[in-house]
Amino acid sequence: ESYIVNRYLKLSNSNKELTKKEIYQIGKNGHKKIIEIFKEAGRNIGVGLVNIINGLSPELLVIGGGIVEIKDYIYEEIIKKLEENALSISYRSVKIKFSKLGSLAAVYGMADLIINERIKFI
Repeated sequence: ESYIVNRYLKLSNSNKELTKKEIYQIGKNGHKKIIEIFKEAGRNIGVGLVNIINGLSPELLVIGGGIVEIKDYIYEEIIKKLEENALSISYRSVKIKFSKLGSLAAVYGMADLIINERIKFI
């Protein structure tokens, strides 16, 4: 998410800072430069996932956080990177999902951790 905002600011040569939600909305409205930034972010995420898949061979990878808002723009780029660079035996066995919690995933995770840690001490 930070990458998208910073990349937009660098390429736009604008002094006006936009929030990620504003940038996401402008991209969803068809702004070509922002859509290309989304795709670039998808490729970068794909590179990271290739390393995880090749190193750990997980069965499931869940992508969460605010980036889920632009999954329609990044998914294809992620898959392209995985198909190009992941070990085929590992790639075939992994499922890629987007969290339904969106940007609240971290909040739910922290709440769960706090509740479970508290229960351990009771």
